[in-house]
Amino acid sequence: MAGTTGRHDVGGIADDAPIDVGSGTKKYKLWEVQTHSLVSLLSKQGLLTVDELRRGIEGLPDPASEKMSYYERWAASVAISMERGTIQQRELDTHLGVSTAEPAVKFHQGDFVQVQLENAAIRTRKPHLRTPGYIFGLVGTVERKCVGMADNPEGLAFRQDLPRQPLYRVTFHQQHVWEGYTGSPADTVDVEIYQAWLKPATKAQLEQQQHGAHHAHQHKHEEGHHGIGHQHGDPQAINHGDHVHEGRTLVEQTAIDLEGQDDAERRQLSEALIQIFQEKNIISAEELRQVVEDLDGRGEKRLGPMIVAKAWMDPTFKAELLRDAADAVQKLGIQPSNFAPKPKPSAATH
Repeated sequence: MAGTTGRHDVGGIADDAPIDVGSGTKKYKLWEVQTHSLVSLLSKQGLLTVDELRRGIEGLPDPASEKMSYYERWAASVAISMERGTIQQRELDTHLGVSTAEPAVKFHQGDFVQVQLENAAIRTRKPHLRTPGYIFGLVGTVERKCVGMADNPEGLAFRQDLPRQPLYRVTFHQQHVWEGYTGSPADTVDVEIYQAWLKPATKAQLEQQQHGAHHAHQHKHEEGHHGIGHQHGDPQAINHGDHVHEGRTLVEQTAIDLEGQDDAERRQLSEALIQIFQEKNIISAEELRQVVEDLDGRGEKRLGPMIVAKAWMDPTFKAELLRDAADAVQKLGIQPSNFAPKPKPSAATH
């Protein structure tokens, strides 16, 4: 469920189901602590701010982000470093096993193809898509030979150098595209689609699609006669017109459940980012280890209660804490994890 400004804005939204906040004794996995440590190291170098991290998480596209665990979202947000030019999309693709080579032409005139769904397992930001959503999942026919090799707009939109893609013109039946279409069954619409969005299909799939369109038209007709409609799926789902959000309780419980699953895929992005930053000498393995050990020991040291107690007992420290919290706790030998150091004022010159 999302509020006015996004899924993070849930204040005041009615939800009768309680949220399990846990006991506070969760033991984090190594990759999760490493992800937190990476954020800390990048922020200390001025390469990432807390607000950038939050904005990146808030901007993660649906529905992939609703299935991410807490630190998966952190890792996805860290990838906004690409906006600064710190890392490149090709570097990330290489470490994730995505081919960075220019693909060969795969389809030819008359081939049956199906448009991929927009359900990428890893999305680090809302993508710029030139494939219209109304044809996601549909089967069509390649209308002519490959139009040519074209620069990939999904990379150009973010100033990223992605491999060029073969471009095709694909024909779809209007009745398959638009529910309730009343024009001629022979009416078609042609759409130019990049190869990365297409996969091979068969004539049987096209015929099955035709049967489905006919069934949907009859269903709509019967619904009109009865004067009522009905909704399938999650009763907590929130319909936003062009897409549906799962209910908040379901989303939160899904995230909790996923925390306990085998996370080989879940930690993939975080590990790829750490490796890239190490290869570029932006962080070192030793620096990461030290921050991981520091974070692991913070619960035992009970630093938060200690800081609060000192502020109660020491008015001078309390004033310093209110003026600059990061600087105040550093004087106690505590390194704040997500605050970039403020630049030292330059000496006055005469």
